[in-house]
Amino acid sequence: MHMHAAPTAGELTKTESNVRVYAWVVFALTVGLLLSDYMSRQVLNAVFPLLKTTWNLSDTQLGSLSSVVALMVGVLTFPLSVLADRWGRVKSIVLMAAMWSIATLGCALSTNYGEMLIARAFVGIGEA
Repeated sequence: MHMHAAPTAGELTKTESNVRVYAWVVFALTVGLLLSDYMSRQVLNAVFPLLKTTWNLSDTQLGSLSSVVALMVGVLTFPLSVLADRWGRVKSIVLMAAMWSIATLGCALSTNYGEMLIARAFVGIGEA
């Protein structure tokens, strides 16, 4: 018959402390990602006049650059949530954050309306 020693109070406290630190790190990273997302949305609106003159865009085209993100989020949130349940939270968050980051970089590097529209659509997919 084997007897197992009960964990001491010090061991439980150290484990609980590690879990709490990890939870706060994950929380801080998530808040940072959300703040970055919010700022990137606002920056686009601030550069609309520059984009309009540089790329000779209409108001409709400018509006589509903002609305394509909301459209992708609205259409894909439910299906991607179902996939996230199957794949797991961590894998899903990492994949979507990576997609969002690459798409945001694509927005910065785009040289015309078509490239920017596609990059903005992928930003929406990453946000969904």
